[in-house]
Amino acid sequence: MDITKQERDERLDKIFRHYGLNAQALQLCEECGELVTAVSKLVRKTSPENTMRLLEEIVDVNIMCRQFLQAMGEYPNRLFPYLAEEKISRQMERIRIETGAPLETRRIKK
Repeated sequence: MDITKQERDERLDKIFRHYGLNAQALQLCEECGELVTAVSKLVRKTSPENTMRLLEEIVDVNIMCRQFLQAMGEYPNRLFPYLAEEKISRQMERIRIETGAPLETRRIKK
């Protein structure tokens, strides 16, 4: 299915407005719980079925998170890649400290 980003965003917005903040917040919690379960099952037993289930749950959580990001407006969406990069950089620094490896520096493109 080929749809544009704008079409996808419009569909996500319509879903979010239809169900509302509270219902979608609860749905996000439910989807996160299902993701945790899927990860646990895959760790216990690697199989094509468990891998597919994990992928489906990642998609579900991603869809819910996109709805919330969209509902939060333009400013949080512009900040998102920078916050993500900060968190990735912090983790890379932790790994560097643990392993004594040189610091990796990367900058996100605007």
